[in-house]
Amino acid sequence: MLVIRLSRTGRKKQPTYRVVVAEHSAPVKGRFIEVLGHYNPRTKELVVDEERAKLRLSHGAKPSETAEALLEKAGVLERDKKTMMRRPERQKRKEQPEVAATPAPATADKAPAADPAGSDATDSSGSDSKDPEPDKK
Repeated sequence: MLVIRLSRTGRKKQPTYRVVVAEHSAPVKGRFIEVLGHYNPRTKELVVDEERAKLRLSHGAKPSETAEALLEKAGVLERDKKTMMRRPERQKRKEQPEVAATPAPATADKAPAADPAGSDATDSSGSDSKDPEPDKK
């Protein structure tokens, strides 16, 4: 199955993306069939070959969520409300009202439990429990 997705190019901390058609099993940075355009998120520049993109879509290529949004921006594709949010967890996140952060209850009120055996208790090996390393002989 063919997919239309973004393939990252560019230098470190300066991303640019190619809009590519690839086999769905091909690695994201790997082999692709055709470059349909490019996108620079820093300048919001988007260039897409509309004719080739429409041809690939008509032949059954399925765009990724991000590629679908970019193709809609370029005027190649029209989305309806159903396909705008494919992932239900994203939709749920947007629908939930933002809850103001409530301060956590202070833990200073509760003192740590005292050691019932006393502070100079020893463990079963006979070494001091406070000593991180046992004495080496």
